[in-house]
Amino acid sequence: MGGAADKRYNLTFLVQQSVALGKPMIAASFQCKSSTNRVRQHELNPFSADRLTAWGFLAGSTVQQAGLANLGLKDQRLALHWIQENIQAFGGDPSKVTIWGESAGGSAVGYQAQAYGGRDDGLFRAIIAESIWENRYSSNMTQQDIWYNMVLANTGCNTSSDALACLRGSSFDTLNTAFNTTPTTSFGPVVDGDFIPDITSNMLREGRFVKVPLLVGANTDEGTSFGPKGIDNDTAFANYVSSTGPNANETTILETLYPDIPSIGIPETLHGRPNSTYGSQYKRSSAFAGDLYIHAPRRAHSQAWSQQDISSYSFRFNVLVAGREYNVIFADCGGTANSYQQSLNIAAPTIFKNSHSSRITPKGLVTATQTLRTRIPLLVSHRATSTWRTS
Repeated sequence: MGGAADKRYNLTFLVQQSVALGKPMIAASFQCKSSTNRVRQHELNPFSADRLTAWGFLAGSTVQQAGLANLGLKDQRLALHWIQENIQAFGGDPSKVTIWGESAGGSAVGYQAQAYGGRDDGLFRAIIAESIWENRYSSNMTQQDIWYNMVLANTGCNTSSDALACLRGSSFDTLNTAFNTTPTTSFGPVVDGDFIPDITSNMLREGRFVKVPLLVGANTDEGTSFGPKGIDNDTAFANYVSSTGPNANETTILETLYPDIPSIGIPETLHGRPNSTYGSQYKRSSAFAGDLYIHAPRRAHSQAWSQQDISSYSFRFNVLVAGREYNVIFADCGGTANSYQQSLNIAAPTIFKNSHSSRITPKGLVTATQTLRTRIPLLVSHRATSTWRTS
């Protein structure tokens, strides 16, 4: 999420604060956008450390046989090697590197921890992962080949005897148009038997990750970024839940764990129900989506580190952005779409609130988000067997 060109993510303020505290640090930032973001020409530049969309995540049997899968993640790996080789020249200590990312960047640091089955190349000594996604890898080679063949057809390389050579010889405009006319969800990390040897849930369960301390957490409101709109009744909610992977029995259990009670839904700052634009059960579906996609992976990583006797810390962002007004009080379905949208803008305040942080000690997990109660363990167990194995 974001990158070095975005002033919110270029780490300038963090460095200034470290100096003010008498604990100066060096921060190196490289591009870390979602692999599903579309690329504009000005975004492809020599200062971006990792390639986006199909530029870095083209997949398929031909790509994998050529050893070209997950290039975007390998770009990041190369950047980490560069830091080891050069940071001392800037006054840094290569033995004290912490990798840090948010959202797609949070997942990226997770990928680096699990790279090559958790091989420790001495590239970092600690990890900070904010709003880490469920790391969803595609392991369905047939589907990858379909997307790859779509790219070939859109570039005219489908008639070439050497399709990869044809792609390499194509212009930026030709490739970018082809990538942007292929479904964007097609391009992301894949299980390649090399950089990513297996799915996340298996590697976490088996301890296949670099054994360094972890700080991992999420926002109170993550679900409005992932939950669907238009959920107006129990049947629609059940259909949405089952579409994410649970079987009929699990769906029934989840319906009970996520009741239609707006006062405990997401976003917390919205009182009552939203208008029809979002659906009367929007807070219910958003609560489920946030736990499913963000809070469950956060807890799964915390548990995996604890089981390996590695220090882990879990936190929750729960702070409104200062100096802003929010129209968030709705006693019923009144209000306009615009006024409700203002409440959605506070979904991911990147501000620490240490009073909500807690230490996860080895062999003893302490969750920082007590409001999740019993629903997260079910999601973690379920996702280890089904939805994490996205095809």
